[in-house]
Amino acid sequence: MTEDAFLKRVSSFLLLHNYFVQVIKWSFSSIVGVSTTTTTTTTTTEVMSAVDWLDLPEHILLVIAEKLFINIKDYIRFGAVCPTWRSLYTQQHQTNFPPQLPLLMLPSSELLAVNDQQTCCIYDLLDKKIYNNFLLHLPAPHHQTYYRGSSHGWLISFTPTSPPVEAQLLNPFLSSSINLPPLTNFNYFIEQETEVIPYFFLYKVVLSANPASNPNTCLVLAIFGAYCRLAFCKPGDNAWTCLELHPDSKNLPWQLRLKYRPCSLTEDIIYFENKFYTVDSFGALWVIDFNAARPMLSNLLPPLDESQPSREYIYRHYVVQSSGHLFHVRRAWSYPVLDDYSYSTAKFEVFKLDQTCRKRVETKNLCGQMLFLGSNASMSLPASDYPGCMANCIYFTDDFIEGYYHDDITGVSPGPPDMGVFNLEDGSIESHYQLRESRRFHPALIWIEPTPTVGKDG
Repeated sequence: MTEDAFLKRVSSFLLLHNYFVQVIKWSFSSIVGVSTTTTTTTTTTEVMSAVDWLDLPEHILLVIAEKLFINIKDYIRFGAVCPTWRSLYTQQHQTNFPPQLPLLMLPSSELLAVNDQQTCCIYDLLDKKIYNNFLLHLPAPHHQTYYRGSSHGWLISFTPTSPPVEAQLLNPFLSSSINLPPLTNFNYFIEQETEVIPYFFLYKVVLSANPASNPNTCLVLAIFGAYCRLAFCKPGDNAWTCLELHPDSKNLPWQLRLKYRPCSLTEDIIYFENKFYTVDSFGALWVIDFNAARPMLSNLLPPLDESQPSREYIYRHYVVQSSGHLFHVRRAWSYPVLDDYSYSTAKFEVFKLDQTCRKRVETKNLCGQMLFLGSNASMSLPASDYPGCMANCIYFTDDFIEGYYHDDITGVSPGPPDMGVFNLEDGSIESHYQLRESRRFHPALIWIEPTPTVGKDG
């Protein structure tokens, strides 16, 4: 047994020991009707010493995992104790992991000893370190492949350099991939628009579910093209379906500004309560229902009031669900400096949505949650579950695609990635990871949620 394996086993035993001490004490006091005083300590110790931990009933082990484990590393240590526990970990919990704290995917050049164009490393917010012994192996070099989202632990990649343009779902934790339909049927729409640079062909892709555990119900919704239209498919489909939906209301005051292009100018997508929710560049929120005989588009809220456009900021909009509620988040960038095309996030504004009254209410309180925004599917987690993380804060990465590839267009090298932690209460911004090199690089930094799910069939 290696030293690491031994330490993992010891930590698991210690965790179980502390848990069962409390359980047995509580059970004993409940049975005899008295508190566990000194007279019962010997009895408890004798019981503890008599327990064969490796023969614990399966349902007890399941309770331990469900009640105590939050981080995926807890499950890994649990499975490292013995083959029986590992079997339970892989067979019983492969589809029931709680949401995981996302990891920051970085190019391998952040590790001094590694600079492989087909690997990435990951940074853990809890441990505040890069894992030197864990690299994500990618199928193609960074300069050939672009990543346009991460959702349910899957990266969405596409390679525009060799037609037909192919898209793929990639789970780097499982070394698994799922081919998506070629993007060839987007061409009709692209040709009617202004010329689209290859890396802007796809902007963002979000999944309705983990395709490994939900292969028959997973929907893939993509933002594509110069007008940021929407298209969808299911893994296994032969082609994408471009959404040409018109709103159910014919009197939308901003309809002319959209130039009658349906489902366009989309900036973010999430899947919540069996529907997709989107927000466009005006801040209008939409609902797309795929449960009907054919997809239906409805307006949830009109645009934010921008009767006097800001001369100080450029905005990007996100939609995220947190604690069962929908939130609209607006990110304000300072205007780029012309000489080096640098930009930075100045602030975030958060609005809680009241769907009944059809209104937004600005808030600076996320009720202990933290948001993760960027090219990933926007997500929310309770900060109290992750010691060292900050509540009522937004952990953001740089998802301004034009900034990342500006040097390819103009020859001017952009500045460092725009990322950090925004404190919603006091408006301050601090770093969550300090890059070795103060420049943008490929692939763009992205949050990715670790998911060990291998599907119901194993």
